[in-house]
Amino acid sequence: MRIEWIARSIGVVLVSVSVSGGLPARGAGPGGVESAEGLVELPDGIGRDQRDRFRDLAPAGGLLVGALVGHVDFLGGKLIGRIRPIYRVEDRLEYGPGIGADVPLTELVMAGPGEAVGAVKTRTGLLLNGFEFLFMEVRGEGEARTLDVATARSSGWVGDETGGGPGWVSARGRPVVGLVGRAGDRWVSALGILADGEPGEGKTGFEDPVALPEGLLELPDRLRGYDVSRDLAPEGGVLVGFRVGYLDREAREGIARLRPIYRVGNELVDGRAFGPADVPLTDRVVAGPGDAVAAIRTRAGMWFDGVQVVFAQDEGDHLDLGDFYDSDWLGSAEGGRPELVSGQGGRVVGVLVRVDGGRLGGLGLIVSLPKARRPRPTIPGVPSE
Repeated sequence: MRIEWIARSIGVVLVSVSVSGGLPARGAGPGGVESAEGLVELPDGIGRDQRDRFRDLAPAGGLLVGALVGHVDFLGGKLIGRIRPIYRVEDRLEYGPGIGADVPLTELVMAGPGEAVGAVKTRTGLLLNGFEFLFMEVRGEGEARTLDVATARSSGWVGDETGGGPGWVSARGRPVVGLVGRAGDRWVSALGILADGEPGEGKTGFEDPVALPEGLLELPDRLRGYDVSRDLAPEGGVLVGFRVGYLDREAREGIARLRPIYRVGNELVDGRAFGPADVPLTDRVVAGPGDAVAAIRTRAGMWFDGVQVVFAQDEGDHLDLGDFYDSDWLGSAEGGRPELVSGQGGRVVGVLVRVDGGRLGGLGLIVSLPKARRPRPTIPGVPSE
């Protein structure tokens, strides 16, 4: 086996691999591992369709810690063509069988010392477009082993980040002892995990680390789920604008990256950036002195087409909507579904951002509700086409 190092991050290694024998194969491959007592396939039903079904189980005492991956080109995307699970058994690594197409294994995703796979996130259409593991620290030994969900971290995305539909599954702290899914001789079409025991109702590892304090409201209500993240202003801060970067930089179309801007006292403070780090933030809108973000008009479909920001005067505990004004559109004012998200006079103290397969898919607001209800003018929404 020849390995050419490409990159290394904390506990995750990406490599270029040419395999010509020498890796210890283990397991029966597609359809070859029978059910074992106490093991649970996640997601439920992934193996009900027996066509091209695979199920690979770790050696006794082993935990899933990573995989070697090979890619296939399909309709312009780099999808998952082959996968070979890697298990840690005591202080050694053992490799499962290569599953899927006969293509080179060119990428390695591997947990760090003391970690194992605890969850998987996928994008699946006709085929498995891509996936990422969540690595978690292992606690205890033997039958008492668990995975600490609070330590969850991403492996980084493998494969195509944009096509297919999103999905995720977590063992919720139970040990993961195998891979399940479907694969033929040309590609992999579905991927899940095999948990040692029925997962409970605890955390999954996909929860956003930013908790929502009491008294705040997330808008719109539908913008929730495993792929939605939050950013909150520093104490006393209010949202006053955004920086954005585009999918098409020349045409300024499709918002690929976004960063909120807050005002804290007399200072402007950048919030958390969402979207690919290699996309430059080229445009900015900011409220005038004494004003803040009151609402946003958005366009979103297959991607986040554009946003227009509505500003109003900040009165300290609420916004005066009697004299609001609009920014220019960031991105496109056409395409996708139009939507108005308004704080209805509440101070906007954070944002909700849907990150769908590494790409922005929607934007919402986190609002501090005003203590007293006041009559408020209506902010016009986005006109329908």
